[in-house]
Amino acid sequence: MKVKLWFLDGTNDLPYMDAGDFAELLGNYYGTQRKQVSFSLKAEGPVVTWTRNTSDPEASDNGATMVIDFDADTIDFVDYNSFCYRKYAVSLVDMVTLDTVNAAGEPVLLEKVNTGAFMRYGKELLLNLKDYSIDLIMQDGLYLIPLQTLSDLLMPHTDIGSFYFNGQCVILSSDISQCSDLYSLF
Repeated sequence: MKVKLWFLDGTNDLPYMDAGDFAELLGNYYGTQRKQVSFSLKAEGPVVTWTRNTSDPEASDNGATMVIDFDADTIDFVDYNSFCYRKYAVSLVDMVTLDTVNAAGEPVLLEKVNTGAFMRYGKELLLNLKDYSIDLIMQDGLYLIPLQTLSDLLMPHTDIGSFYFNGQCVILSSDISQCSDLYSLF
């Protein structure tokens, strides 16, 4: 797999990825054969909105958003849990990936009282990247975000690992210690 990286002038140890390229890549890791997941982007000046799209229009995670403001250097999730919903989970409350209903459709773990739903949505999460000296770059039609920032926020929910950069290539690994021959400290 090839990924396109960008570097700021004078630096070669901090790769950036375009938001559109990463969204396309991410859809490959969040989806399954039964549930296709993709991420669409809408750019309005310095603000880029990623929207999670699934093949099931009734899915609770369909339409979850992440808003990136390149002027303010912020990333805002209306509901981080919905946006990063695990591909094999049964419901948003599914912490251990168990079926929540039996063959008859009756609740196994939770009992529904009167009205309502089993879905429990998360809280808004606003990350001010300036607090961590992380810069977002908007230039020449590109929306560049440090690869490690994207990896740290979004890859843990794929169960396949995180991205690392060793100065020569990008490494995808769930255990970086297994890649010691490829990864060394500068």
